[in-house]
Order: sequence, then structure tokens, then C-alpha cells
Amino acid sequence: MLETMRHSAAHLMAAAVQDLYPDAKFGVGPPIDYGFYYDIELPVTLTPDDLKKIEKRMLELKKKGLGYERIEVPIDEAIEIMRDKKQDYKVELLNLLKERGSTAVLKETGDANVADSDDAEGASHVSLYKTGEFLDLCRGPHVESTKEIGVFKLMRIAGAYWRGNEKNPQLQRLYGVAF
Repeated sequence: MLETMRHSAAHLMAAAVQDLYPDAKFGVGPPIDYGFYYDIELPVTLTPDDLKKIEKRMLELKKKGLGYERIEVPIDEAIEIMRDKKQDYKVELLNLLKERGSTAVLKETGDANVADSDDAEGASHVSLYKTGEFLDLCRGPHVESTKEIGVFKLMRIAGAYWRGNEKNPQLQRLYGVAF
């Protein structure tokens, strides 16, 4: 349950970031020991003051009791949805998932929450989760509503190369804790 809550907190943080920075492009956002993170490409370099602003927006969204709505779609439809939303990293993950399956995505991103199956084969369908206006590629599970997320705090910002490769763009990794 704690891991599910932390994963849901990562989505809540991404929803807040999207509200504040509509041009944000999202990589992966898994739960980790004691918390969560999300890798994000932003048009600005975040500061500790920005973390406070994002956390404040997270609290506002949490109070709304937004649901985590699961939407299952064919992978080609998901690719088009993410392409329309200009979510290039999600399109890349979806293409990898389509061609090589969830094992490849896990190996290359470290995020077990991207794909629905544990098959090494390419996927034909995926699940997306909607939280408010934020839509993400994710297998879940999540809490029912943002009100179920416990206490959280955004802790720091770091750099992370997309898919762990220094030849790829460097994203901003936002870390938070949740209990």
C-alpha cells in the first residue's frame, strides 16, 4: 500500500508540474524507498523555491480528491495521444514497448510501472492513468483518490540523463518523500 501511495504521489507531483509548467515533458516517475521521483524536461531550471510552489499546488490538487482513472487503449492509439500532447519521452517508451516489450522498458528505464505485462514480447495494448488533466503511461496500481496520499514533501532537484545515457538529454529529477 505504501508503494502504491508513493507512486500515486509521483503522479500528483507530475500533475502539479503540468499545471504550473504546461510545456513540461515527462520521462519516468517511479516510487522508491521512502518516496518517489519524476524525471522532467522543463523550459526553466527549477530552484528550491520552485519546489515549494509545486508542493503547494500538489496540496491543492490533493484536497480536490482527484481520482486515478485507468484507461486501456491499443498501443498505437496511446502513441498518437502522447504525440498529440508533445510527450516525446512517452512516445519513445511506447515505441520501445511496442517493439521489444516491458522487459526492455524496465531494463532501460528502471521503472516497472510503465508496462502492463511482464512479457518480453512487444505489447499491443497499454494502460494510461488520468489524474485531473495529467495523463500518463502507467500500469498502476494507484490509490482511489488524491485524498488517500499521506504526508509528502518535495526534497530536492537533481539531473538525470534520459534512460541513463549521457548522450541523451539531461532532465530534472524531482525527489519527494511520502508516508
